[in-house]
Amino acid sequence: MLKELKANKFLEKAAVDHYKDMAKSGIISHKSSDGKTTYKERIEKYAAWGGSIFEAILYGPSKPSPRDVALAWVIDDGFKERTHRKSIFNSALSEVSIVAGPHPKTEFCYIAVFAQ
Repeated sequence: MLKELKANKFLEKAAVDHYKDMAKSGIISHKSSDGKTTYKERIEKYAAWGGSIFEAILYGPSKPSPRDVALAWVIDDGFKERTHRKSIFNSALSEVSIVAGPHPKTEFCYIAVFAQ
């Protein structure tokens, strides 16, 4: 059984920071445009966490529906280890924030940050 995830304003701040960096620089990465900051460091800038954390990003040529975004992460096509799928179904995760917007190279992106 899937449990409900709660929205988290601190995870949102971490996701927004990364989105702003990607939208400005055009990077396609889990690291910042300077290559130094990881999603763990972005989260820790705003909150302490004591368990699992995970960031999922989806890029695309058009604005996908939320359903299409969820399906893309669950199917996780093109990723041998299926990291998105495994992480999304991690029952320890209890909080989430998702931000989305235009991207200069891929047209659009979604960023989701999950935490325990």
